[in-house]
Amino acid sequence: SMIGDMESAGILNALADKSAYKWMQASIEAEIGEAYFNLRDFESAKAHYEKTLTYPQGLEPKAEAQFNLAYIAEMQYPNDPYIAIQMYQDYIKKYPTDIWTSDALLRMAGLYHIYGDYEQAVTLYTEVVQNHPEKRADVVAQQAIDYIFANQWDSYEVATGLPAQNLES
Repeated sequence: SMIGDMESAGILNALADKSAYKWMQASIEAEIGEAYFNLRDFESAKAHYEKTLTYPQGLEPKAEAQFNLAYIAEMQYPNDPYIAIQMYQDYIKKYPTDIWTSDALLRMAGLYHIYGDYEQAVTLYTEVVQNHPEKRADVVAQQAIDYIFANQWDSYEVATGLPAQNLES
């Protein structure tokens, strides 16, 4: 396993080395968290991601660690989506231009969608369509909006409060 390889290579010793670069230690913690995450050992992953967040501000792995903590919360608390939603909101507030921002918006919108808050889901999907064309997230968001309007709300007017003629293009 990756953890065993890191141990045998002595890489984990850098975590205890007070003279080691902090960015390197944060990266190692994040990689360990990722390894546990991929093994679906979410408790161990959370511990390492949370440790990653304790390193000084501005270190690269912190944004992804915070995103992954929200994703873990989404999986661990399926009956309380607001825990993950709050964590995604915290991530977006702290890292608004990070590469995972559109994913966080999509995941939040999806949670609202699943739990029947179509207005909030459409609001977030619309933000993705308008502001996040990267990684084709805008296409996914538009498909979700179209699905909600076609299958889950009686009409566009009910869904948004806007007249239907605004849809014509």
